[in-house]
Amino acid sequence: MDNIQLHPTRKIVVPNDRGTKLIFRASPERYHDRITGSATHSIIEMKKNSKFGEIKTPMEYSIDPAVVTEDPSVMEVLTRFDNDVANVCISEWEVGNRYVTYSTIYRTLTGRVGESDANPSKVQLAAIKHSLKKLMNVKLKIYFQDAAVKLGYNDGKKINVEDKIIPARFVDCTVNGQKTTVIELTAESPLLTVARMKNNQIISYDVELLNVPGQKNTPLNIELKHYAIRRVMETKAHPKQMTPSITFADVLEKCRIADADNKKKHRVRETLKAVFEHLTACGEIDSYEVNKKKGVFYSISFTFSKEKKAKQEPAKVVESNPANKAHSKRKEEPEKTEKPKEQGEKWQPKMTLGITPQVPWQYCPNTLEIMPWNTGINAFLSLLKLRPFLLF
Repeated sequence: MDNIQLHPTRKIVVPNDRGTKLIFRASPERYHDRITGSATHSIIEMKKNSKFGEIKTPMEYSIDPAVVTEDPSVMEVLTRFDNDVANVCISEWEVGNRYVTYSTIYRTLTGRVGESDANPSKVQLAAIKHSLKKLMNVKLKIYFQDAAVKLGYNDGKKINVEDKIIPARFVDCTVNGQKTTVIELTAESPLLTVARMKNNQIISYDVELLNVPGQKNTPLNIELKHYAIRRVMETKAHPKQMTPSITFADVLEKCRIADADNKKKHRVRETLKAVFEHLTACGEIDSYEVNKKKGVFYSISFTFSKEKKAKQEPAKVVESNPANKAHSKRKEEPEKTEKPKEQGEKWQPKMTLGITPQVPWQYCPNTLEIMPWNTGINAFLSLLKLRPFLLF
C-alpha cells in the first residue's frame, strides 16, 4: 500500500443512546449468555408509552466460531475501556480518517494528540490490541423496527442494522516512510448509525480534556477520565434531566471495581479529583465540590458558569410594579419619621395598625409584625422624656 499520512482527530464523538450504554455494562455472566446465543437482549426504549406501552429494540450478538477457537479471549465481556477505544475509532471515522495505528489510538485516548514521542507502554499496547480484537469480531444485529415506527426514529422507516462493533481490518502499509501494520476502518460503526437514527443521541468533547496533568495513563485511569468527562458533557446537554454530580459508588460499579481494596479506591478518588480540577482549569465547568457523608468520600458535585451567575445575582425587582418598587425601597433603608418643624408642636410617632409605636431608631420592615412588649414600654418612656429604667 502507498505511503499514508495520519491526521488524528481532535474531538471524541460518543454515541450516547441507551442501547450503546447497556452493551458495555453487562455482567460477564449475562454477556456470555448473549454472545453464545443462550439469551436474548432487548433494549427498552420506553417503558410506558401512552399509546403503545413498552417499546423495545431486540439485539443479537454473534462471533465467528473459528475466531473463538483460535483465541477464546475474544469472548471476554466488553468493558468501559473497550467502549473508550470504540469511541476513538468512531471519532476517526467521523472526521474522514480511514487508517489508525495503535499509537494514534493511545494518544487520542489520553489526550496527547500531536506528541510524536507519546507511545504506549507494553501494558497499554496489550490492552489496546485486546480491546480491538473484541470490537472487530463481535457482530451486532439491531432490529430497529418497533422503535422506528412507534417513536418516529429513522423517519419511521423500519431497518435492521448489522455489522461488527468496529468494522475494520489489519493491513500492512507505509506510514510516514516506515512500514507498519495499521487498522483500516471499513465502514461506520452500527453504534453510531443507531445513535443518529435516535434523533442524533451523540455527545462530543475535545481531546485536550483527557490530558490530565500528573496522572498515569493506566487502562483504569483512562476509563475514569472518559467517564467523568462524558458525565459532565451529558449533564450540560440535558441539565433538566440530569443532576450535576457523580457518586463514588456509581463510579466503582460502572468500572467494575466495587470490590477493590481501600488503597485502590483511594487512587480512584484522587484521580477523579484531578480530572475535575483539570476540567475547572480548562473552563469546562465553573467549580466542583467533594461531598462527604460521615467523613467518607461520597460524591463530587459540579457547577457550570450559568449556575454560578444565577447564584451570585439576586432576583431583580420589576420596577414597573409600583408595589414592588416601594417594597424594594423600604428594604434598602429604614423609613424615617418626620419630626415637627414648629417648636412647641407635639411630635406623635407613627402607628403600626394602631398596635405599636414606631420610634425613630426602630425599623419594622413588615407593617403586620407586632413589636416586642418591652420595646413598646421603652418607647413610651422615651416619649415622656424619661430615662428608661427597665433594661431588657
